[in-house]
Amino acid sequence: MSPWEVEFEEYGRIFFMTPPEGLWHWEGYVEWYGQERMQIHSGLYYNADPLVNIYRVYEYHSSGALRFSSDGQYFFEIRRDISREMSHDVLRFFADGQRVASYTAEDLIRSRSALERFSTPYTWIRSGELDRELNVLLVETVEGSAFTFDIATGEIISHTWVRPPVLVIVAVGAIVLAAAILLALRKRRIFLDRK
Repeated sequence: MSPWEVEFEEYGRIFFMTPPEGLWHWEGYVEWYGQERMQIHSGLYYNADPLVNIYRVYEYHSSGALRFSSDGQYFFEIRRDISREMSHDVLRFFADGQRVASYTAEDLIRSRSALERFSTPYTWIRSGELDRELNVLLVETVEGSAFTFDIATGEIISHTWVRPPVLVIVAVGAIVLAAAILLALRKRRIFLDRK
C-alpha cells in the first residue's frame, strides 16, 4: 500500500489516498513521501494552500482501482476477477466518499456457467466504459447482458439481458413438443385400452 493522488485541475480539486498508518508496509514511507503528505487523510480536497477538505474516505483503495467523475465527487470500483463465490461485491459506487450502491456477480450474471465458459480466473465483465459527460457507466457482461449505471447514485438506469441462443430456444421447443405428443399418444392408448 502506498499513497497516491488524482488531480481534477478544471475544478481545482485533488483526491488523496493515504494508507492508514498501521497498514504501511515500508518504514520509509514518511521519509520517501514526507511527513506532511503522510498526514493527509484520504479524500477529496480543494487544491488550495492550505488544503480544504470536501469529503473523506475511510477505506483504502489501490492506485488505479477507482474511476472518478470529472469533478471527483463520485467514483466507482470494478472488481473484474472473482472466485467461484458470486455473492461478493464486484461493482461499488461512492458519492462524497460514502458507498451508495453495490452489486454482486449474482446481480449481474444470470448463470454461473457463463463465468466458467468464458475465462479463468473467472471474469464477469467484458467491458466497462465511463461516459463523463452523462455521468454514466456502461457495462457489458461476459454473457452479453448490458447495463447502464448512474455513477452518482449507483442505480441501474437501463439493462438488457442477453437472449438465449436460437438453437437453445429451438431445442427447448422441440423437447416440449415431443413431450406433448408422447403425452397425447399415451392418453389415446389408455382410452383405446378401456374400450
